[in-house]
Amino acid sequence: MLPRSLVLAAAARWRASKSAWALEGRLCAAPGGGAPHVAASAAAPPAAALPVAAAAPGAAAETGGADASPIARLRSADSVAALARAVRELRQQPDWGTAAAMAALARLSRLQNLDEREARREARREARRRQQQQGQVQDQVQQQQQQQQGQQQQGQGLEHEQQPHAGPAEPAGSDGSEGARALARDLTRSLLSSADPDAGARLFSGATGALVRFGLAEELRGELEAVMARLLARDGGLTPALAFDVATALLGLARAFPAWRPACEAHAPQLIQRAAAEAESLDTQRLAWLLQVAGQASAQWRTDAAELVQAVAAELTRRLPAEAAAMEAWCEREPALPAKWRERPLDTALLAVAPTGLARADVYCPAALAGLEAYALAHLGPGEGRDGRYLRLAVLAQLLMTFAKFDQPAPRLVEAAARQLRAFVAGDGSGSGGGGGGGSGGGGGGAHAEAPAGPATQELSRSAEGDGGDESDGGGGGAPGGEDNDEGPWSPHVGQVRFLASIAWGVAVLEPSRLDVAGTVFELLRRFDPEETLRAPVAPPARVDVRTLRQLAQVHWVAEIAARAAGVAAPALPPAWLAACTDAWQQGLRGEGGGTMTQRALAALLQRMRITPQLQQRTPDGRALVDIAVEWRGYRIAIEFDGPAHFTRAPPLPGNAGGLFAAAPRRHHGEDRLRELLVRANPGWLHVVVPFFDWRPASRFPDEGWRAGGYMRARLAAAVEAAGDARRDGGQAGAPSGATGFNGEPRWWDAAWQEELARSGAWPVGADGRAGGGGAAGGRGSPSDDGGGGGGGKERDRLLAAQRDAQWRELALQQRAWRRSVDELLGPPRRPRRSRAAGGLGGGDGPPDAHHPMRDARGSS
Repeated sequence: MLPRSLVLAAAARWRASKSAWALEGRLCAAPGGGAPHVAASAAAPPAAALPVAAAAPGAAAETGGADASPIARLRSADSVAALARAVRELRQQPDWGTAAAMAALARLSRLQNLDEREARREARREARRRQQQQGQVQDQVQQQQQQQQGQQQQGQGLEHEQQPHAGPAEPAGSDGSEGARALARDLTRSLLSSADPDAGARLFSGATGALVRFGLAEELRGELEAVMARLLARDGGLTPALAFDVATALLGLARAFPAWRPACEAHAPQLIQRAAAEAESLDTQRLAWLLQVAGQASAQWRTDAAELVQAVAAELTRRLPAEAAAMEAWCEREPALPAKWRERPLDTALLAVAPTGLARADVYCPAALAGLEAYALAHLGPGEGRDGRYLRLAVLAQLLMTFAKFDQPAPRLVEAAARQLRAFVAGDGSGSGGGGGGGSGGGGGGAHAEAPAGPATQELSRSAEGDGGDESDGGGGGAPGGEDNDEGPWSPHVGQVRFLASIAWGVAVLEPSRLDVAGTVFELLRRFDPEETLRAPVAPPARVDVRTLRQLAQVHWVAEIAARAAGVAAPALPPAWLAACTDAWQQGLRGEGGGTMTQRALAALLQRMRITPQLQQRTPDGRALVDIAVEWRGYRIAIEFDGPAHFTRAPPLPGNAGGLFAAAPRRHHGEDRLRELLVRANPGWLHVVVPFFDWRPASRFPDEGWRAGGYMRARLAAAVEAAGDARRDGGQAGAPSGATGFNGEPRWWDAAWQEELARSGAWPVGADGRAGGGGAAGGRGSPSDDGGGGGGGKERDRLLAAQRDAQWRELALQQRAWRRSVDELLGPPRRPRRSRAAGGLGGGDGPPDAHHPMRDARGSS
C-alpha cells in the first residue's frame, strides 16, 4: 500500500494540472467576469482557502462530449480551429450566451498565451543549440589551425563552412494568428450587441487582455466607448467590484492605446474613488489590486492619492493577520503537499501587487508594510527550507524593493532572503524557486494566481518603474520549471537575473553590511553572460535593462565599502558583468549633466556668499555625480538639492491648508542612502541635502537674499560640526541637543528666525502660493494673523506648524540613523590636508554667529 504522503502529493499534482480549466470556468461564471473571491476569514476551511485546488473538474467536463456543458466544450478545445468549430456549433444552441462567449474569449487568450510561450521556449532552445554549435566549431577550427600551421586561409574557410547559419525565422502560426484575431473580433461584436445588460461589464472586466492582444480596442473603440457610457450612466451606479474592474480595464487600454487616454483620464479616477469608498466590501485579493490600480493612476496623472491609498492600506492591514493565520494553519494540516501546490492565489496578490501599489503611489504606510512582512515570513516559515517552502524570486524582489524605497527596516525579511538564496545555490530550491517572472498575475505560480480583473491588471503590472519587479503573465520571464528546466534541480533562468539584482540592491539599501547576500547573487550571476542576458527574449517585467546594470554596480561598490570596513575580502561581480555595469553607470552619469534651474540658483547664491561652487561635479572615484561641490573649512562638501521625487507623500491638511506644504513629505526615499554612502566614501567629503520644502521659504524673495544665505551657511556649519563630533566620538556622532531638523542639525526656524520671518511676512506660505495669509485677500501677514479674508488664520498655521514639526522629527530620526550607519562603515570624516591657497576657500570661511545665523548672513551678502 502506498504511503499517504505520496497519494496526497499525486492528487495535488493532478488537481494543479487542471487548475487552468477550473479557473476559466469560474472566470466566466463569476458575476463580474473576474476571478473568484478569496475569503478573508481565518476560520475558512481548506476548500475556501484553496478554491482552485479544491475544485477538481468532473469527468464530463474533461471529455467535452455531446452531453458536456457549452463552457466545458469550449475549455476542451486544444487549438484555435477547434475552438472556432465549437463556437459555430454552440451558437445554434439555446445554451449560447454571455457566459459562453466570455469562456470562448478566455480560452482563445490562453491558447495564444501557450503559443507565444512555446515560441519563446523554442527561441531559447535554438539560441542554446546555436551557442553549443559555435563552441564546437571554434574547437574544431583551433584543432585545424594546430595541425595545419601554414594554412590559415584554409582554416578560416573551414570555419566559415562549418559555421551554422540561422536563416530568417518563419512567422510561425501567421495564419493561426489571423484566425484567432477574426474569432476574437466576432466574439467581441456578439457581446457588444448582446441584449444582456451585464455583457458590457463582463467584457470590460474579463476580456480586456483579449482586446489589447488582438488590437480590437483600437478597431472597435467607438462601440466600446458607447458601452462604457451606458455602464457609467447605469441606474443605481456601479458596485465597488464592478467599478474596480472597469477602472482597471481603462488603465490597461490607455496604456496600450493612446487614443483611450482621454476616456481613461475622465473616468478612471472617479471609478477608483468609488471602489475605495467601500473597500470593506471588496475581497482581499481585489483590495490588494486596488492598491496597484491607485498607484498606477497616481503615477500616470500625478494625482494626490495619499488619502485613498492609506484608507485601502488600513483595510488591508486589518485583514492580514487573519489571512496569515489561515495560510499557516492550512500548511500545517497538509505538510506532505509540495510547496508549489500549497500556495494560494492570495499570496501573490498580497506579497507582490500590494507593495507595488504602495511604491507607485509613493505613500508611506508603515503598518501595511509591517503586515506584509509578517505575512511573507508566515509563508516562508522559520526554518531553512522548511517543508520546501519558498517565496518566488519576483515576489521577494518586489517586497525588498518596496521596503528599500520607504527605508523601512526589515531584518527578518532580509535574513529570509539570504536563507532562500543560500538554498538555491545549494540546489535545494528545486521546483519552489521557479516562477520568477512567469506564471500569471504577479509573480508566477501557474494559472491559479490569476489577477481578479483578468489580463487588464496583468497589463498594468508590465509597466514597472521601479521598482524593478512587477510580475505579469506570459511566462517570458518565467523560471525553469517543467520543460524549461534543462540544466539541473534549480538552474537560474535568464528571466531571474533582474529579480536577483533587485534583491541584492534592496538588501544593500536596508543593510549594507550583509555581504553574504551580495556574494550569493554574484555567484549566481557567474552562470550568465551579460550581453546574452540583455538580448534574451523575455517578458518586460523580467527583462534586464540599464537600470538593472546600474543597481548591480551600486551593490558591487557597497560590498567593497562594507568589506573594507569589516576587514574581509569583498565579494566581486564577475569581470564581464562588472565591465557592463560600470559602463552603464558611467553612461547614466553623463546623461545627468546640465543642472536644473534651482541648482543654478543655489550656485549663484553660493557665489554671492564668496564660496566657489562647481555644478554637476563628479567625486574623485567617479562613482557619484553631485549637484554642487564646494570647499568650506577644509572639507569638500557635496550639496544635493532634493525635489519632491525624493520624498514620500503625505495626506493634505484639512481644507487644503498650507499651500506648498499641503502635500509635504514624510520620509526620504531609501535609495538616497546609497548616494550619501558613495559620496562620503571619498576621503574628506561631506554630504548636505537641501530639501525643496526647506529651500522654497528661505529663497522666497530674491531681494532678501540674506535669508537664503543664512540658511545655507547654517547648513554647511552644521555638517562640519557634525563631522567634528564624529571624530571626537570615535566615529559615532552624538544626537544634537535641543530641537533638531533635517540631517539631525539644529532647526533653522528657531525662535529668532521665526521672528524674522514673521516680521517680513515670508512664513508660512499661504494656500494660494503667496506668503502670509490664507486666501486671495490674505495678504502678507504674520503667523499670528487671521489672514484677512482668506479663511486660513490661526487654525491653519497651527495645523501647518504641527505637521511640519512631526515630519521634521521623523526626518531627523531617519537622517540620524543614516549618518550612524554610514559612519559605522566609513569611520569618522577626516579633514583633507590642503593648504588655504590650494583649497580655494572664500570669505565664507569664518564662523557664523552662534546665537543668530541671520546676522552673519546679512554681513556677508
